Amino acid sequence: MRLLFFAQSFLPVVGGAELFLDGLARRLVERGHAVTVIAARKRGLDNTLDAPYRLLRYTKPFYRRAWPSYGAVHLLRAHLAEPPDVVHAHGTYPPGYAVAAYARLAKRPWVVRPIGFDILPDEPLRKDPVLEARIARTLRAATRVVAQSVELGELVRELGVPAERIVRIPNAVDAFSAPREPAREPTVAALGIFHAKKGFDVLLRAFASVRERVPTAKLIVAGDGEQRAALEAQVDALGLRRSVSLPGLLRGAAKTDLLRSAWVFVSSARREPFSNANLEALAAGLPMVVTAVGGNREIVAAGENGLLVAPEDERGLANALVELLGDAAARERFGRASSERAKEYAWSSIVDRYEALYRELASRATGASS
Repeated sequence: MRLLFFAQSFLPVVGGAELFLDGLARRLVERGHAVTVIAARKRGLDNTLDAPYRLLRYTKPFYRRAWPSYGAVHLLRAHLAEPPDVVHAHGTYPPGYAVAAYARLAKRPWVVRPIGFDILPDEPLRKDPVLEARIARTLRAATRVVAQSVELGELVRELGVPAERIVRIPNAVDAFSAPREPAREPTVAALGIFHAKKGFDVLLRAFASVRERVPTAKLIVAGDGEQRAALEAQVDALGLRRSVSLPGLLRGAAKTDLLRSAWVFVSSARREPFSNANLEALAAGLPMVVTAVGGNREIVAAGENGLLVAPEDERGLANALVELLGDAAARERFGRASSERAKEYAWSSIVDRYEALYRELASRATGASS
């Protein structure tokens, strides 16, 4: 099949959505499909990428409202060069909105995969009535809508998409083959973009309480983002400089080493549609403490592979961490359960489901035109 993927944010920006798009495209090429990715050029960064798929870059216009029509033009150019069998918009607005305009002209089946912030009610896009209306129209126009989590599927239905057009396909994770080597000191690991929705400020306050009860405990929060300076200042204000590390964004072996050595993984998110970081911890066989929000409740079953706490509850978060750090048997039991649950999210299985979806849409389009 010829598959055309369209996105706004993409590598070298590193986030769950960007990494998932790259991983999906690579694996589809391995299966013999011709994949083209059209994505925005990130100003000020090296945009070259060694990839087996065709990558086309565009420069985003400074006038934000011109972006959808600008994107549709790039889609049409790619179409004229090589018409795709199926188009996949990674994100509802603006990527999906641009694909909707293109698809009306090109008469191609298309899929949109909401990222999370593009459809969550309390995010800026949904607070703008004009943009909210565009988001709803985009979702209703798509041939299929992919929901990463149950929560996102429910939101899509609330925006007017019939249940039969919603396909539940979660994110994927690589198998974790490296053996676990827990650190000598009790170590808690967290991964994510330094954004308010991740709740790392809550985690730091909770960890100050953890340290009072487990004086040797260490916390490593790997990531980067707009809140780095604020979090660094909070670490100093709480007197945690010797016990908390913010090593920056970790990839490859460095991330693997962190997950191998941690005793417990924690997600303190205020909202979390479906986290790739949580999946990586799952695949690493880690016991988990996560907030009971969004996709966290699908990845972690309370009492099976981890503990759930309410968002913003720093006392509950601290208590859960202290409980697991002090219970080796529970950590062992939860870790085995995490490894087992990770099999549901293996890349091979997730690519199977996307491939089946694309084949269904491509065959319907061929039947309709014959």
